[in-house]
Amino acid sequence: MKIDIESSNSFFLKHYWKQATVLCFALLAVLVLLVYQPQVSISKQELKTTKVEQGNVNLMVPIHGEFASRYERLISAPSNGKVVELFLKAGADVEPNSVIARLENTDLLQELLQAKSDLQRIQSEYQIFELSQQNKQLEGEARLSEFENQIKAAELELSANKRLAQHGIVAKIDLEKSQLKHEQLLNQKQFHIYRVNTQREINQKELEQKLALVKLQQSNISLLKDKINQLQIKAGISGKLQHLYIDLGQQLAQNGNIAKVGSNDELMVNLKIPQRLSGKVNLGAAVELRHSSGSIQAEISQLSAIIENGFIEAEAIITSSLPNNIRPAQAIDGHVFVEKLPNVLFVKQQPGMIPLSNQTVFVMSDNSSELNKSDIHFGELSKNRLVIKSGVKKGDRIAINDLSHAQKFSRIIIE
Repeated sequence: MKIDIESSNSFFLKHYWKQATVLCFALLAVLVLLVYQPQVSISKQELKTTKVEQGNVNLMVPIHGEFASRYERLISAPSNGKVVELFLKAGADVEPNSVIARLENTDLLQELLQAKSDLQRIQSEYQIFELSQQNKQLEGEARLSEFENQIKAAELELSANKRLAQHGIVAKIDLEKSQLKHEQLLNQKQFHIYRVNTQREINQKELEQKLALVKLQQSNISLLKDKINQLQIKAGISGKLQHLYIDLGQQLAQNGNIAKVGSNDELMVNLKIPQRLSGKVNLGAAVELRHSSGSIQAEISQLSAIIENGFIEAEAIITSSLPNNIRPAQAIDGHVFVEKLPNVLFVKQQPGMIPLSNQTVFVMSDNSSELNKSDIHFGELSKNRLVIKSGVKKGDRIAINDLSHAQKFSRIIIE
């Protein structure tokens, strides 16, 4: 067999030179990229920057919430009853005596009629007893008058017997009988006076007891009337009827919810504070609310311990005057004081700068002719001041132009 060794060697030689040529071109391309690296530039006139400053910052964090009535009254049914009339709807302005609805309780009406009937009976019994006692009192006084007449007759008889006894006309025993009779009548009179006075006191006590029953029944009637009057459901305070929980014809149990009324002029603010600040916001912390007519001042009065959807709820008392057009449930936003940050870096908030984030930006140092890419860690936003935790130093200027086209470059030349 004959093998073509020369042809085989020629094939391998050509393949080797092709690989060497490709490798040379690749090395040449890398060398060109290293020597002639592309650059991006921006004119000095087009460049916009914001300066990094350093100082104390009162951290005022953005919050939102809504106005609410400072004084609210939950109205409940004073007793069982049926809603027979509705006079107002939710949203109506009310005064303390504004009637919202009327309930009806037939049991109370029946009790009132029975109580009135019982009162008439007790009053009649009292009057009869009083007349009876007056009659007994008159009888006692008549009996006392009889005693007095008998005593006077006995005194005349005794006086006459004494004169006759001096002349020996009347026997001594008759004189003694006259004296005894007179003394007995005096004793009987004193005992009768005691009995009359005692009976008068007893009668007075019994009259007082029966009069107390009359007054008690009158009080029961007044109480029933008050309960019936309370079925006229009134607002109780000035403000707005915020909620109405009943319908016409509805049967209510005692203490069932009827309505809620809130004040219009005396307001507070319900706020939602980010969870991350739950341990930093304190009672009494200053709150500044934004309104079209100017800022409204308030302070934190209550903090909830419950976290819901990443927020904690807080209440703030308004410490400044309120515009006339503020109403409950009106949304509001503003800032709450968290803490004083001493000697920190910050910039004025610019579009695209996101609080509590890491961002890559272009920074110009003092007297530099280029922008260098830098990773910045932004902190909290305090009103228009954005705190910077790292990535720059005081006096640096952060470019705020749209430089998204240059993100693949590490620097930008300033022309």
